[in-house]
Parts: sequence; C-alpha cells; structure tokens
Amino acid sequence: MRNKAITTGLLLSMGVLSLGFAAAAAEPPSVNISNGVVKAKLWLTDSKDGYYRSTRFDWSGSVWSLESGGHSYFGQWNPRYDPLGPSSITGPVEDYTPLHYTEAKPGETFVKIGVGVLKKIDDQPYRINTVYEMLDIGKWTVRSGPDFVEYRHELADPKTGYGYIYTKTVRLTAGKPQMTIDHNLKNTGTTPIATNVYNHGFFMLDAQPTGPDFTVTFPWEAKAERDMAPAAAVKGKQIVYLLELQTNPNQGGAAAAPAVAAAGGGRGAGAPGAAPAVAAPGGAQANGGGRAAGAPAAAGPPTGASSVITGFSLTDPKDFDIRVENKKTGAGIRITGDHPLWRINFWSTRATVCPEAYVEVKADPGKETSWRLTYDFYSLPAAGR
Repeated sequence: MRNKAITTGLLLSMGVLSLGFAAAAAEPPSVNISNGVVKAKLWLTDSKDGYYRSTRFDWSGSVWSLESGGHSYFGQWNPRYDPLGPSSITGPVEDYTPLHYTEAKPGETFVKIGVGVLKKIDDQPYRINTVYEMLDIGKWTVRSGPDFVEYRHELADPKTGYGYIYTKTVRLTAGKPQMTIDHNLKNTGTTPIATNVYNHGFFMLDAQPTGPDFTVTFPWEAKAERDMAPAAAVKGKQIVYLLELQTNPNQGGAAAAPAVAAAGGGRGAGAPGAAPAVAAPGGAQANGGGRAAGAPAAAGPPTGASSVITGFSLTDPKDFDIRVENKKTGAGIRITGDHPLWRINFWSTRATVCPEAYVEVKADPGKETSWRLTYDFYSLPAAGR
C-alpha cells in the first residue's frame, strides 16, 4: 500500500509538473486565416497574454507566419523574444511618430497610436527602443472571419486633447496571392492629429540569409543618403547586396526557429530605459548599418546595411511600389500603397530585409482618414531551374 501511495503521489506530482510546463509554454492568442491561396497566422491584441505588449509598435496586425505559392514570408527575425521588448515583434507592423512628445515635459503624457497613453520620462528626444511607462492602453476590440482580422482601438487622453478610433483590417484577397491592410483613423479628440507612420515589414523570404540573392526594386532611380559598402549598394532602381550579411554578436545569433516564450515573461511593464533585446531596427530615430560617405569601413564582416532612400515623388502614389525578391528560392513580394510616400528608411540584418515606407496621417477633430497597403506574393524562376 505504501509503494502504491508513493507511486500515486509521484504520478500526481508529474501531472502537476506537466500542467505547469504546459501553462508555461502556452501560446499567446492568435488566429489563422486563409483564402485557399494564402494562409497566415496573426497575433491578437491582449494586454495580459499578447505576443507583443511594448511601447514602440502598434499592437495590431502582426503576422507570425504567411505562406503562399510554396514560399514563406514572415517569421521571428529577433532571436531574443521578450513580449515587453520594444522590437520583439514580427512583421508587418506599424510604428507611428508619437503625438505631443516634443511639447510634453518629463512626467507628462504623450500618445502613440495603436499603443496607448505613455509618460515622458526625461527631457531627451523620443527613443524607439526605450520602454515608456504605460498609463492607459485604451480599449481593444478584435473580430475575425475565415480570411480577415479586424482590430479596433479606442483611446482618449484628456490631458493632451488627443482621442481616436483606429481600425486596422488585415484581409486575404479572394482567389489571389494577396494581402491588404486597410487603416481608418477617426479623430474623436479636440486636438488635430498630424503624424506619420511606416510599416516595418520584417520580411524573411523563405528564411534565407540576407545577401547577394536578395534585391529591393523601385520604379524610380534610387539614391542612398549613406554609403552601405561593403555590404550593399544602390544601382539604378535597385538595392543590391555585395556580400552576405553575418550575425551581429550583439544580436545573439541568427533568427531562431519559430518559438514563443511564456506569456508574461520579460521585464516589468513601464521599466524606463531598459536595454533593447537587439539593436534598434529601422525607424527614423534608429542608427543605421551604413556609414557616412567617405568614412572608413568597419573592421570585420558586415552585419547590416541601412540608409534613407530618396528619388521618389512626394505627391504621386504610384511611386509607392517596392519589390523584395530572392533569386535563389524564387520568392517575391510587392508592396504598394494608395498614398504618396513621405520617407523610405531601408534597414536590414542577416535575418530580415526591411524597406520601411512612410506616409503622412492627418485628421482634424471630428474627421477621419483612411489608407491601404497591398502585398502581392509571387514566384520567380528559382536559381538553377
């Protein structure tokens, strides 16, 4: 009887441990969608268990995986996952220039669309990889169908007069290898909204390392504000890679295979100035991977390439047309927008290639504005075929 009791106790203990491990490995809330041609998995917004709960990126519309035509396009580019890490997110995701940050004094509030009401912690310029204290996350509502996910964010900050209803719909176009992201922003506050936003694609075409197999193509003659040698260069309408990018030792290795840490892990919400998991990806405030013209090359193999890219029209939406292709596997993606480009910041590491296209967003009190991004997925003849 005593041995039976011990055995039973061990089994019960093992069961409890198993449940504990299962709970620790529980995946953040997500939804799978498909149109029969494209299938994708998207993260859902959740202040407690969501995949991303930090203060840089808009919480909505993050794609964990997308497959079309035998190719994959997104994944975990950041090898160190932390749900509260500013850059620990998968693409495509948006990053809005904050509202009222410059005017605010330390301790006062500012607003990031798709994130919430935040507290300014010092008199330094806004920093994309700083975790700011979250004062109000607003109200998130999500609904989904077989081929779409709609996110709705309602927020009001009486101290600054900013308020909005922000709706983002990610949809797979019926019968096509295409995804659209529709945005609508209604100003419900008393202060005019004037900002800009870029989509950080974090493209990972077939999980290939960034190098000479990749090209980024525009419909206009491109110019780079920074010298990206020896890693990459602008040639006519293309960004081409001259060398394969290597792992940055400060980034903890190449992007890991898809894996999700336990929900609730990482540092406490609102920890000011916490160190980023990796070097800040992209954004107008981030340091690039290129160098100023004439500067000496850094020692060692290149780990990144980045620059502001110019040459496009500021008024013609047709110039918002960007292609990222990998000739080794034949994977291609075309990104177009229905608004004129405001800026392009190009950023890349060994794990991801990111032409970040900005548009302006403006809405007076009581008014609303809408814009769309379209992603077309296609195949090229793969090398050697």
